[in-house]
Amino acid sequence: MHQQKFFIITLILLVTCLACGYGFSTAKIIGTTLSRDANGENPTTTFTPDDTFYYVVDLANAPDDTTLKAAWTAIDEGGNKVLIDEAEIISGSGLLTFDLTSEKLWPVGHYQIDLFINNELERTQAFEVEAPGIAAELTAAPSPEPTVTPEPPAIDQPQTSLGDLVPLNNASAGDSLAGQIDQAEVLQFQDKPYVHPSGAFTIPIPAGWTVNTELDTLSEFGDDGSVIGVEFADVGLELDETGMAQFIDQYLADFFSSQPYKEVTRKDQPDGSIYVAVTFESESGPAVDSDFFFEQRDNIVFVLYLSTITYDKINATWNEIISGYQVNPQALRRATASPIPATATIVPPTATPTVNPFTPPPGVARVYLQNFYFNEYNIDFGDGQGSLQVMPGAVGFYHDLPPGRYNPGLSLPGGGAANIQLEIGANQAWLIVVDKNAHISQKQVYP
Repeated sequence: MHQQKFFIITLILLVTCLACGYGFSTAKIIGTTLSRDANGENPTTTFTPDDTFYYVVDLANAPDDTTLKAAWTAIDEGGNKVLIDEAEIISGSGLLTFDLTSEKLWPVGHYQIDLFINNELERTQAFEVEAPGIAAELTAAPSPEPTVTPEPPAIDQPQTSLGDLVPLNNASAGDSLAGQIDQAEVLQFQDKPYVHPSGAFTIPIPAGWTVNTELDTLSEFGDDGSVIGVEFADVGLELDETGMAQFIDQYLADFFSSQPYKEVTRKDQPDGSIYVAVTFESESGPAVDSDFFFEQRDNIVFVLYLSTITYDKINATWNEIISGYQVNPQALRRATASPIPATATIVPPTATPTVNPFTPPPGVARVYLQNFYFNEYNIDFGDGQGSLQVMPGAVGFYHDLPPGRYNPGLSLPGGGAANIQLEIGANQAWLIVVDKNAHISQKQVYP
């Protein structure tokens, strides 16, 4: 099975960037679907050359004069982006559909659609056009897809998909997910649930399953066909919708590393958590289905996940695990943002010191470069290393410099150019951030 590798999202400076220069709007994107039909009933991220591209947007809390814009872009082999077309819809809340057709066949390759609310970029969705033969094979023999959890019927009792701090035998924990998955035989569980050393979460484990990994922000267990894990990270602020989407995208990219994967579903849950279903082909060949639940409590993002080659066999047990999974809010204050090496000794959380994730190696002057804009940017420190390209979504990218004073030039396609001044010494770290509106900020983050 794939061994998950955790990527820490550090957004210390981003809270300043996100808090300034924004106009308030109540409009919110509940969900989006790329599809072969206008109703979004045939979702896909892979089209054929003669398809019409449909993009269905679920808009909520929107005034009647809300402007929704979709920009369709083709991406060539060199990564260059070419705008194909864009369209605007002025509307209030509801399901809105964008479509793109062509009198000629679409070229095989990579594409994306950018969605804007009132001229602010909200999300980007990548998709592909494949040759008819490949698309036909996918249609004829699709990989098994995870069961998509429907929303529960409305009831008077408040629901939570991931469970507050309640006794394990309290049926309200996980009710919005429990009972929604087709029932198969449920495995017998161990007498006592597993409690993470930090106390941050509790989860039932099937009998015979062993804990494969136990770090101070992660535990993972399973058998020869499935792995289930819980991971949490202190991201330094309460993420907005865009920030959470970026967190999820980066987390999935790091989780699957170099493995190509397909996101099948991303859906908001009634309690505010987000469900994501993914499928991919493992190195040994079998199709692997993965479920993820992302939930934020204060500054802490929790991720509960399943990755399995036997989804039909494990789904009922997975349902029970979801029902028994609990988060302890009191332990969140003791959570640390940085994982420890797998070979290190687990230290009780009360003795674990706070770790600055920007700490450079001894004697090193380091600049971290983060990019939350939809396009790449280039930066040249004038240190003889040439221009560095920072891709969209980059959060862990850094550049080491000789200590000194620098005035790097930064160019952002579509966003202009700027110069930044910083003076950095050995054992220091700076952070440069480009936010989604092309605003540039910099700050010393260590010490």
